Amino acid sequence: MKLGTMIQARRDGTLSVYALTGGVKYEFERGPDGDMIGDVRDEKTLTHLLNGGNFYPVNDKDVAKANEMLAKLSAEEVADAGGSPSANADGVDADGFDLVDANAPPVELEAVTATPKGKAKAKA
Repeated sequence: MKLGTMIQARRDGTLSVYALTGGVKYEFERGPDGDMIGDVRDEKTLTHLLNGGNFYPVNDKDVAKANEMLAKLSAEEVADAGGSPSANADGVDADGFDLVDANAPPVELEAVTATPKGKAKAKA
């Protein structure tokens, strides 16, 4: 399924997503409207990306399938959480690990290049 995202590419123009299973790397390229577009084939990764809210199906014909995948995921999450949708409300999954937003855009920090020209003098 082709997915689009408004997440900006890195400075080198790339946006990559690694599959949750199999280690496949999916490359996203800038589409005609400026959004990044990539073809993701792993269903588990598709569901995860769609569920995060930062990715969407590019083709209208895939919207129904995407909604089915998300509905199935919601039912599984409720069952895994012991039947209560609020079981994971504390941000910790069943294994006790913090839940992380894997769909968050990359964080790139600017390097500090300025250096002080002299030592600061303490006031008496």
